[in-house]
Amino acid sequence: LDLQPTDPTAAEYGERLKSLYFADDQCLANQESYLKYSSDSIFWHGIYRAVMSRIAHGNGKTFLFRFHVNAALNLYKINKKCTQYEGASHVDDLFYLFKSIHADAPARDSKEFNVVQKMIAIFTNFAVTGSPNCDAIPIKFVAQNNADKLSCVQITENDLTEIELPELKNLKVWNSIYEDHDVPLY
Repeated sequence: LDLQPTDPTAAEYGERLKSLYFADDQCLANQESYLKYSSDSIFWHGIYRAVMSRIAHGNGKTFLFRFHVNAALNLYKINKKCTQYEGASHVDDLFYLFKSIHADAPARDSKEFNVVQKMIAIFTNFAVTGSPNCDAIPIKFVAQNNADKLSCVQITENDLTEIELPELKNLKVWNSIYEDHDVPLY
């Protein structure tokens, strides 16, 4: 955006985002709000912009999932001492896809093993066919075609469900700042 910290526009954008996540709270006093802010700014907004670009300019199908597992293989979340919050941390999904020296393989009758099986099926089928849909999962991913109404498959330790992307309202606020500056999609 090429804004300087002293630019009044930067202050206006800061206030817009602060009111979205913190209202009257101080960010350091509310860790959960800070984690949501960080997740949206560092992770979700870039994904949202990429999905918007693919919908506007791409030829292929775009699928979206939200990894929201609370289980013992969430090693990053456990390491960062954030287990009191719902969902997974950014890299926790990798421990359900790849073997790690930091964790033993989950027991075959565990919820972690169940998630591993689903994640491997989804990613393998996507790599082979270009679609995450397969017989190993009880739900069908829907290709995204409207950036104003994104759905995703939410993956939890118990099931997979199609939901509207919960972060979408906040992502639209982030994106409004880019639109104010005519920042093009990729």
